[in-house]
Amino acid sequence: MNEHIKNVKSIVKKNRILIGNFSYLSAMQVFTLLIPLATYPYLIRVLGKEIYGVIVFSQAIIGYFVLVVSYGFNTSATKDISIYRNNKLKLSEIVSSVLIIKGALLILSFILLGIVLCFIPEAHGYYLLFFITMWLAIYEFIFPIWYFQGIEKMKYITYFTLVSKLIFLALIFLFIKSPHDYLLVPVINAIGALLAGACSLYIIFKMHEIKFKFQKLTTLKKYFTESFPLFISAVSVSVFVQANKIIIGSCIGMAEVAYYDLADKIVQLLKMPQILITQAIFPKTSKDKNKSFIKKMMIISICLALLLFVLIQIFAHYVVISLGGIHMEATVNLLRILSIAIIFVYVSQYTSVHTLLANGYNNIWMKLMIVSGVLYLGLVLAINFFSKITALNLIYISLLTEVYMLIASYYYSKKLKLL
Repeated sequence: MNEHIKNVKSIVKKNRILIGNFSYLSAMQVFTLLIPLATYPYLIRVLGKEIYGVIVFSQAIIGYFVLVVSYGFNTSATKDISIYRNNKLKLSEIVSSVLIIKGALLILSFILLGIVLCFIPEAHGYYLLFFITMWLAIYEFIFPIWYFQGIEKMKYITYFTLVSKLIFLALIFLFIKSPHDYLLVPVINAIGALLAGACSLYIIFKMHEIKFKFQKLTTLKKYFTESFPLFISAVSVSVFVQANKIIIGSCIGMAEVAYYDLADKIVQLLKMPQILITQAIFPKTSKDKNKSFIKKMMIISICLALLLFVLIQIFAHYVVISLGGIHMEATVNLLRILSIAIIFVYVSQYTSVHTLLANGYNNIWMKLMIVSGVLYLGLVLAINFFSKITALNLIYISLLTEVYMLIASYYYSKKLKLL
């Protein structure tokens, strides 16, 4: 017995940094998902399904601009920071380059938003809501999670994130009293989030003594080019992640957006354990490239995915009614079917992120994501031509697309002997 305890202590000591970062990431990400779910019952009742649906619709549109600003740096910059964590000069170059590129992309995003809104009938009368919701893109610019993941020190930004979420929670209940207060939802979201981002930058430039310097065009081009495949991959993924809400809002109605959004929020929460595991071990898999470690973690993740899937099948009705009330019962069936995606995501993280991306096969990953995006759009057009677009049909299309991604990424991981 004592020998087993010693072994456990030895494993914990050896992986102390990994376990610590996983804990901080867990707290940060869980709060990020739980706080919106905690406020959901209140907001859906006070604002109503239609207004809440418009808010979700605006967030889905702005989500694409967040992707533009992110530009894949949450993966590529994390990897670079991880490699050069002990080189202050190189760290300054990476941080400066990423922020300059992100800043330029943020300005471009505001310009594009103004143009895009002219072509979205559903946005008419809600233009201010869309521009305020751009806080999401600003937050993506100033919140350098990629830096702290790379150096494997998540403590401070976790605290900042938790405080910002608690501020949001308190202000929602204090100031949102009627449907007329809907603009305060993104405003309140922005207050805490932007404060957390500013504090994180202070840590980088003051406490860690990273120097911001304008970089040569050749240097910026290098980082821009390296991250391009990851950007294309992220955009391709979001084609069927964000597009469902946009298509539902445009073709069916804002109430249906609210139904789908609740199902999606719950599924995203259930996906979170694997996302946390991926974020915590990615620096390790990038450096060590240990196949045995990846396979062991994949088995653990598969077991966890199956457990969560079974639980949501059993308790879906109770969860939906508890969060949204009886008038949101239409979400139950959507949730049960959408939850199948949990299994695919838990496995595909190991056939893609910890194999293809960790070993630098960004171009293969990009091609797979482009094909998946084209497949999704092709299936949507086919459904629209031969049948009728419904939320359920869109979920089936998304699941088929994820099945393709899982099979294709597994094929290449085995072919390249990465798994």
